[in-house]
Amino acid sequence: MGVSETEYHGKVVNEFEKIMNAPDNSEFNLWFEYDLFCQVNMWFVISIIDSLPIKKKVFAVYTSYLDKTSKQFWNGFGAANSDELKVCYAKRISLSEADIHLGQGLWKAYKNGNLEELTNLSKNQSLAFPYLEEVVNAHVDRFPKDGTKGRPERVIEDITKNISTDFHKVFKEFWNRESIYGFGDTQLRSLYDKVMHCR
Repeated sequence: MGVSETEYHGKVVNEFEKIMNAPDNSEFNLWFEYDLFCQVNMWFVISIIDSLPIKKKVFAVYTSYLDKTSKQFWNGFGAANSDELKVCYAKRISLSEADIHLGQGLWKAYKNGNLEELTNLSKNQSLAFPYLEEVVNAHVDRFPKDGTKGRPERVIEDITKNISTDFHKVFKEFWNRESIYGFGDTQLRSLYDKVMHCR
């Protein structure tokens, strides 16, 4: 993916080590966006934090400065200025024990590919996971039970048939339609290649 082992260790492993070695009464502020990719990563981090034998406070910091109708809603921190980031932090959401256990359960169901359990858990109402049902439904739509193509592949297929086969144009249009997935170019490229191979 274009990241060296040293860079990965410095930017990722070191951060996880900080979490694992957090002292008692630590405060964790989880800066994640609403899309599927970010939410899954947040569930994973929550599962790690939940396993720590310390007293802790956990907060979710979302792109709360964005309006739900904004085109940037699902991919919001990148365009935020410092004042908007301060608003996000000020509106952070405290996670209760129930929220943390829900995050842990979501991660386990996702990791195990248990779509039924994931769907059941998504019915839980929680301020900590404000668009949970929408996000989980988007994930479940990737794996239709009738053996047809998943939702992302169908969208890519439609774009390549009706707009363009150029990957950059496909990527841009996919983001306009399905930014709920939070897919980066590498993730979308593999789906695009699969669709193009089957044309």
